[in-house]
Amino acid sequence: MSLINKLLLVFAALLLVACGGGGGGSSAGGPSITGISYSGSTQIISYSNGTTTTNTATGSSVSWASDHVTKTTTYTYANGGTNPVTETVAGTVAYTYSGTVETATTTYGDGHTAVSTANPSSSTVSWASDHVTKTTTYTYADGRTNPVTETVAGTVAYTYSGTVETATTTYGDGHTAVSTANPSSSTVSWASDHVTKTTTYIYAGGRTNPVTETVAGTTSTPTLTAASYPAGWTSNVSLVTAPSVSSKTTTYGDGYTSTAEDGTSSKPFNQTTLSAQSITDPSSYVTTSTTTYDLRWGTPDGNGPT
Repeated sequence: MSLINKLLLVFAALLLVACGGGGGGSSAGGPSITGISYSGSTQIISYSNGTTTTNTATGSSVSWASDHVTKTTTYTYANGGTNPVTETVAGTVAYTYSGTVETATTTYGDGHTAVSTANPSSSTVSWASDHVTKTTTYTYADGRTNPVTETVAGTVAYTYSGTVETATTTYGDGHTAVSTANPSSSTVSWASDHVTKTTTYIYAGGRTNPVTETVAGTTSTPTLTAASYPAGWTSNVSLVTAPSVSSKTTTYGDGYTSTAEDGTSSKPFNQTTLSAQSITDPSSYVTTSTTTYDLRWGTPDGNGPT
């Protein structure tokens, strides 16, 4: 029993004597106070006859210890009594997360707050059936967990075979998906050598695949147009048309045409070219491995060939 409550007990006994009581702190025929006790905020006065009365606190005050959890509520009563009630009030902890970091904010009853941070002690990874939704569950002290979900796109690798594009998507969970596509359009370009052709195939999304090939030109075969002797040519030799041979040319895919042999002095027919076509009278320049000959016709003889 506290000192003040002992004094209250003595004061109460003296009060009864002053009111006519006696006999060791009791009024004539009245009970004496034998004790004062408390239950929470209630004051209980016990008497010698075994009865009790109760008083409700008329006021209270609260104080906190420096540990922020020890709370003392002191109740006061009309008769001057006080009853300090001490209890431990744990703070309320709120956890928040940013990335992998856990922040614990503890708010105490006295208004004080304390903040601490922690890194995870371990983590596990799981993937959804769409292969792109990744959940990393971070585990902290005392078993707290923080699942962090993110979308991780697959990595696409494109390969080409001819005109077909193959897209292989590899996902973070190890799953792969393969799809193929044909081009939506194409463009053609030629190198200056006229045989290197590049076809650029264009696919959805603007992806391109340039395919280069060598396309040889088409070389023509010289043909002979025989000499023409129209009627009356013997009296007018100008009517005679000398034989002629078409040029040996190469036409390329880009439309360019080159002439290798045309029977002129700068591009005479090769004798082997003519021999292959059994042409013996081309009326043109003809070259052998050593000499170039001018085999063009002159003025026909009006007496005709002999």
